[in-house]
Amino acid sequence: MILVVVSFLGTAGYIFAQSNEVAERRAVLEQELTALETEIDKQRALLDDLRGRSVSLERDVGILNASIKQSQLSIRARDIAIANLTRDIGGKAKTIGELSEKIERAKLSLSQLVRKTVRFQSDSLPELLLGDGRLANLFTEMSSFASIEQSLSETISSVRTVKKDVETEKQELEGRRAEETDLRVAQERDKKRLEEQEAEKSRILKLSKGIEANYQSVISSKEYSAAKIRSELFILRDSAAIPFEKALALAQDAQARTGVRAAFLLGIIAEESNLGENVGKGNWRVDMKAPRDTVPFLDITRRLGLDPDQILGGLCECKKESVCVLR
Repeated sequence: MILVVVSFLGTAGYIFAQSNEVAERRAVLEQELTALETEIDKQRALLDDLRGRSVSLERDVGILNASIKQSQLSIRARDIAIANLTRDIGGKAKTIGELSEKIERAKLSLSQLVRKTVRFQSDSLPELLLGDGRLANLFTEMSSFASIEQSLSETISSVRTVKKDVETEKQELEGRRAEETDLRVAQERDKKRLEEQEAEKSRILKLSKGIEANYQSVISSKEYSAAKIRSELFILRDSAAIPFEKALALAQDAQARTGVRAAFLLGIIAEESNLGENVGKGNWRVDMKAPRDTVPFLDITRRLGLDPDQILGGLCECKKESVCVLR
């Protein structure tokens, strides 16, 4: 009788000590969970702010890219305009060259005509008569020379006027081409500035995305830790030990029915499960004997469509005190 009482007292002390440990463990976990959740909220706020900045940067990069494309199109259009002006200037230069040649030919013809006229005027009448023999032809030729000379002079004057007009047009085209070239240089400079801005913002955006990934990694890690703490708190909350008085009554009832001493039964229950408090806290990879226990367990979870590593302690979540269909 004394041994039974001593055993009861020892078991009761052990149970009460275990209950205090559970309460202390729960308090520590709840404190850690609160700290983790606070840190997660801070990290999420920072991540949201960073994502907002990234969106702004992406918008800026998009605007800069559109501006760069617009500059490229404007530069291309200006290149075409410069090419057209260069072609027109070349055409004017060719026309000027042709007109210059025409003037030179007319000058040559006029000089030849002048020399003939001078020769006729320098010859004496007897020489002219002896040279041709017909005085009427002499006067006809002299009249013809005068007419041709006048026509050539008019042609030269007209061609010179046209040439001057073409030269003026050519100069105007060259002026326009110079303006277009200056504008193109300015546009090229602006495009380069936009490209530098775009490159800088893209670099910052890339860094921002990298920082976002780091924040997300930290948050995921903390969320994983918080989930583990919640899981452990869930186990501690839902698997509390039965009261010692109830355990003693059950042990005494079992002793009356089987003859097995109540102290012995209480000792086993306290050692194996802390009166039911530790039910569901084991791990099948550690607690089960392989392959005797693990193979049937994995077969059952497979047929039930359950993940064995997500089952608390390798047991189902029925939470019917110390009973489980998978045990």
